[in-house]
Amino acid sequence: MSFAEPTINAEQIEKELYWLLNKIRGVKSILEIGSREGGSLAFMSNVAVPGAKLCAIDIGDGDGLMSASSLAETMMGLKNDGFDTHLLICSSHEPAAMAWATAHAPFDFVFIDGDHTYEAVSRDWLGYGPLGKLVGFHDIATPDLGSARLWA
Repeated sequence: MSFAEPTINAEQIEKELYWLLNKIRGVKSILEIGSREGGSLAFMSNVAVPGAKLCAIDIGDGDGLMSASSLAETMMGLKNDGFDTHLLICSSHEPAAMAWATAHAPFDFVFIDGDHTYEAVSRDWLGYGPLGKLVGFHDIATPDLGSARLWA
């Protein structure tokens, strides 16, 4: 399966997603915090260099489309497409997650899209932000979310 197909749900506003994809075009490594089923990472892979390192950390506590098995399936598909994929099912706030990400660092791009509370997104920013040359956040335009508060 090619992840260029529009059937992958990135859970992003299309205009903003394509703006982001243009900003990260040509990256060689991506870390995504909060990958859900991997849709955003799959879209980002379309603008990464062939064979790029794609790392995902997700708590994996959802069901259906949000399940860890759905994310693992997406990561396997990306691996089959020739990417260097790495997946950790764990809270991004666990020391093991930080150690895992640091071992794979540095990254050209870090996308923080996990828990959207101010405390959680702040921890992700402080812990994972320094691992990337460029860092993006999800939902910075939604005023009642912690990601917007941190961004402001």
